[in-house]
Amino acid sequence: MLHDHALASSTDTPFYLMLTLIPAHSIPVAACRALQVAVRPPKNPSKPQTHVKVAQQYITNPLLLQGRKFHLRLWLLVTSHQPLRAYLHNQGLVLFSSEPYDTKRPLEGHGVRPSVSHVTNYARNEDSWVWDLPRLQQQLGDAAWERLWEQMRVASALTAAAVLGPLRAAHRWLQPSVSNYGFQMMGLDYLIDESLHPWLLEVNSAPSIMAVHSDADTCELIKSTKQAMLGDMLAMVQHRVLGSSSDSSAGSSRGPSVLSWQEELAAEMANRGGFEPIMGLFPVQHSGSGAAAGSSSGSKGLNIPWQEVDVQLQRVMQQQYQQHC
Repeated sequence: MLHDHALASSTDTPFYLMLTLIPAHSIPVAACRALQVAVRPPKNPSKPQTHVKVAQQYITNPLLLQGRKFHLRLWLLVTSHQPLRAYLHNQGLVLFSSEPYDTKRPLEGHGVRPSVSHVTNYARNEDSWVWDLPRLQQQLGDAAWERLWEQMRVASALTAAAVLGPLRAAHRWLQPSVSNYGFQMMGLDYLIDESLHPWLLEVNSAPSIMAVHSDADTCELIKSTKQAMLGDMLAMVQHRVLGSSSDSSAGSSRGPSVLSWQEELAAEMANRGGFEPIMGLFPVQHSGSGAAAGSSSGSKGLNIPWQEVDVQLQRVMQQQYQQHC
């Protein structure tokens, strides 16, 4: 769970502090002005202190709609780590602050709690405005929306690629008996600034699938949007449980057969609904006959453990894109 606090800065740029539980003794922190570790006395000195606060740069020029700050909740589905396959759903929610944005009141009273007009999280804005993405597109215009959406697709692809190493490490630790073990649906929160640049605020590994709102129409909007996404997600992965048509016709009692990654990809693409593949946006580096197993991307300071199978998937996605152009 994240708790927002404010950080007084020696400059004119404020920052939010986010408190999270980290089950580790030390945490590497990037050396930059916007990041610091804040320590507080433990409630129980006999227990190890695991509360760490990380400062996140505060965006001082958010895009406002009807005078209010907002963020976008999108959904990212990761279906495989080898090769890495990820999809971004083309529907989402626009979540507003419950008060007009006030630049003169970033904090509440004399404490460090940010004022409601500066935050858009559901915990403090339970019954505020909620839009769907088509309404936001209508507000921004088609050309501006297309540019914004493409930026969020790229940012989402980089986000998925950034955790490839930990994903594969977790898979090795779990030692599942099948290669296609599980999938992960995540919630991505983007803040949009005045230049229509998206800023990734948070990746939620367990996003809410509830629909709660005092306004019946808004509640129905939230419900229908989430149900559509969840329905598409289940359709994409149902072949892992139900098996293919050939499994059914053969009358096998041993469960669905193990598919190759190419067959898995074909099944996902055939049933993806509103999920858009973003594998073609991964910064996979290869040359000649392809990247060697365990090689890493060196562009833009990235260090991602791409493997030959990721290079092969990248080529497949590029071929599919060219065929549909």
